[in-house]
Amino acid sequence: MKIAFVVGAFPVISETFILNQITGLIDLGEEVDIFAFNRGDNSKVHPEVIEYNLLDKTYYFDIPKGRIKRIIKAIKILLRYFLFHPIAIIKCLNFKKYGGKYYVLNNLFKIEPFLRKKYDIVHCHFGPNGNEMVFLKDIFPEIKFIVTFHGYDIRLGLEKGGKIYKKLFQKADRVISICDYNTQILKKLGCPSKKIVYHPNGIDLEKFKPNGKAKNENYFVITTVARLVEEKNILFALEVIKALKEEGRFKFKYYLIGDGYMRKEIEQKIHKLGLENAVVLHGALSHEEVIEKLKETDIFFLPSKAEAFPTVILEAQAMAIPIIATNIGSVKETFRDKISGYLLSCHSIEDAKNRIICLMEGPTFIISMGKAGRKFVEENFDIRKLNKRLVEIYKKIINAEG
Repeated sequence: MKIAFVVGAFPVISETFILNQITGLIDLGEEVDIFAFNRGDNSKVHPEVIEYNLLDKTYYFDIPKGRIKRIIKAIKILLRYFLFHPIAIIKCLNFKKYGGKYYVLNNLFKIEPFLRKKYDIVHCHFGPNGNEMVFLKDIFPEIKFIVTFHGYDIRLGLEKGGKIYKKLFQKADRVISICDYNTQILKKLGCPSKKIVYHPNGIDLEKFKPNGKAKNENYFVITTVARLVEEKNILFALEVIKALKEEGRFKFKYYLIGDGYMRKEIEQKIHKLGLENAVVLHGALSHEEVIEKLKETDIFFLPSKAEAFPTVILEAQAMAIPIIATNIGSVKETFRDKISGYLLSCHSIEDAKNRIICLMEGPTFIISMGKAGRKFVEENFDIRKLNKRLVEIYKKIINAEG
């Protein structure tokens, strides 16, 4: 199969779930190209980007800014492709249907690579990217169009109403939901149930596996891996760490891995709470660097107040680390409460602190919960098994009538 993956930016250090699908499909013998609206940060990339030569397989739409540049590029596309693809170009230039010359030209810029090469599947990750590309179904009705919803796109739909995805839901062949929570929201937003396919994100169990070595005997390590943004609720986590420090019963370090617009505010909060000696701000790390920090970790803490399906919880469990996380979105689907960790019923500083202490007081809990978490991920979220299932999903869509 020839598969086009459409993403917002590439490469992106945080979106390993997309990278795992791309490389997994290539390993299974499928032909995959990547289409991105923006260039990612090439200064820190996952080794797979280099190993699989993914940048050579990536096309950037590079939509021009400025009227003159846009017109010049549009003329070049028309001169180059109209003779060979007149019907596709004429369909693309439907001003009435697509809402004026701005949107028509954008579609013309986006369609160019699809005039050069035919694809069996166009798979968009995140709803807004699906909105951008679903016009391809008008131009090439034979293409099977799929979109996977994750987290922020679900929240966007709830904030702005399901109408923002109305055309997408109408024209997409299938809509992939990564968790039960997303499935319910997609239905609420107006997506037909018959189009929704459940397919969770998975992880590479060969990369994320228990360390096999003893952790630091002098102190515990609590770790959070998250973007430093409002919904990740890091300020709450720092209050929990302060309460834990004030207990004075345990020596520990709090690893905070990630970056984002709240970094300065978080640094100020650390100083205000007097946590400079307890909190280690690692910033954004590569996949391999995150794994190294997880090897040092005793307890994984995710304090978010908005989540869909946090893959990072699966990664921590795969490394036999017990979880403490807030019960929002589909977090409860990512681990088993009281078996591989503790689900917090609310954002209570006292509750979170006591759950952490419970694990610190009983190191055998850390070991047993860690083992249970590893088994849970092996049984449900092995990326190799899931990628084979994704290929079967593609084949069923291609072979489906209508």
